[in-house]
Amino acid sequence: MPEAHCTICPILHPRLGIDFSGEKFLNYCPMAYRLVVAPEQITDATVMLTASQRHYLQRVLRLQRGDGFMVLDGGGGVWRAQLNDLDDGTAQLLEAVSEQNELPLAVTLAIALPKGSGFEEIIRPCTELGATAFQPLLTERTLLKPSPNKLERWQRIVTEAAEQSERQWLPPVAPPLTFGQFVEEVTGPETLALLCVTRRNSPMLGAYLKQSGLPAQMVLATGPEGGWTDQEIALAIAKGFQPVSLGKRILRAVTAPTVALAQLTALLET
Repeated sequence: MPEAHCTICPILHPRLGIDFSGEKFLNYCPMAYRLVVAPEQITDATVMLTASQRHYLQRVLRLQRGDGFMVLDGGGGVWRAQLNDLDDGTAQLLEAVSEQNELPLAVTLAIALPKGSGFEEIIRPCTELGATAFQPLLTERTLLKPSPNKLERWQRIVTEAAEQSERQWLPPVAPPLTFGQFVEEVTGPETLALLCVTRRNSPMLGAYLKQSGLPAQMVLATGPEGGWTDQEIALAIAKGFQPVSLGKRILRAVTAPTVALAQLTALLET
């Protein structure tokens, strides 16, 4: 087996009295850097690195030929890898790794776009918590009208968060939909659609799920600053959405998605 070295944490390893050089790295290195690549970058056991990936591995992390890191394809594939010659911009896949850090069901977060950079504040922790996909929403009270390049930036943020949180699946960020388009598209026999609301006599999210049971997949929608309009709530209910509460307090639009997903994660992983 090719020799690989871990230079991600050369200071900490000696302090712990652990040798993660050579084949020991291939067995386990808890601090190895994780890199998400597009599936088309992988041919057989060779990874063609992009210019930005090469820059980060070589200039920021200071990896050299033979140094080890983890490669993910964003679709569940995870490999131990090592950097090849610096000039050809490739890495070699050494061994597939079996990991399971994902939630037991698919959870799409549908989020009414908050103003400013609020959406970026949401998608990073929600990726860490295990969201399967993100659907930005344009509602009656939405103030932000995102430009096309926002989508690319949002996906980069999700990729960074997925690498950091040791996800195997990369959550996609879909193009924004109007609320009307959204409620028409998401309901189905195997999908539980939940609408987070305030100031209504709605069951708590956790209590409702314990009573109704867990579906194959779930859509969890959170509203904008000022909340959903009465017309939006009525439309969602008519399309099969169940209103749920996140608690007695009124949460900010940038806080509610993280709270909702944290409550759900606690229920699923206990």
